[in-house]
Amino acid sequence: STVGSLSGDGKQHHCDDVISQLRVLSERHGDEKGLVHTVSYQWSERLHAHLNDIAMLHRSEDDRDAATIISQWQRSAKPMLLSPAMMEGVDLEGDRCRWQALAKVPYGNLGDSRVSHLVYRENDRQWYNETTAQQIIQSAGRAVRSADDEAVYYVLDDDFSDVMTSSRTPDWFGEAVV
Repeated sequence: STVGSLSGDGKQHHCDDVISQLRVLSERHGDEKGLVHTVSYQWSERLHAHLNDIAMLHRSEDDRDAATIISQWQRSAKPMLLSPAMMEGVDLEGDRCRWQALAKVPYGNLGDSRVSHLVYRENDRQWYNETTAQQIIQSAGRAVRSADDEAVYYVLDDDFSDVMTSSRTPDWFGEAVV
């Protein structure tokens, strides 16, 4: 279940709740591997400081590092991987990953001049929310790689419901999210 809005100072305010919820999810899934999408390296490191007994940390944007950390994670006894950079381009089929958690909605960076122009000058919140929803859908696909594959997807950020209601996401996706 969600813990609250993680935008603005929400990460600061709900950090302990996110950590507790991730521990509960890890316990619920036992030895099954779980990928946690954190959106930023700073947020990943902050969570890892409290979850290092059960989680590995993805620290680099280098794709080669991603393959290396996935391999290390798969061989380790740690069931959880915290990463801000595995929302796309990662194949975790079958038992390689049976659950995922979205620890922060991946809104576009409003400090980016293109994003800021579209959102504020063009008043295109629809584009902003649909781009965010597209990233979330991509992230869910990291652990479900075929018609007969399955994984559970948890959302911890209340802002997810805003994205879902204000974008044209496929019905099947909304129905599939736990």
